[in-house]
Amino acid sequence: MDVLISLGRKGVISETIVARSSTADEIRLMRGIGFTEIPSRTKRRNFIIEVEKSGLKEIIHYEQALQESGISDEVKSRYKAPHKIEPRAAGRTLL
Repeated sequence: MDVLISLGRKGVISETIVARSSTADEIRLMRGIGFTEIPSRTKRRNFIIEVEKSGLKEIIHYEQALQESGISDEVKSRYKAPHKIEPRAAGRTLL
């Protein structure tokens, strides 16, 4: 999660963090980190962290780093997605 905090320091805005796992170890890791499982149409399990709604310690640190980067609320509001973003159809996305 240090990567996430580093991105916050650079002013990188992230609304959601998505991961896809298929092995028991990966699934335990996603749950242990604090990801929420969401429905999947494949054998792989999908997980998500919604940054605005999350109370995870690491997400709070990311938000603090983002604020310290000088990104204003006005700028953040420009980057709000106007629609739901679906996870990629293939591959894994992990932090």
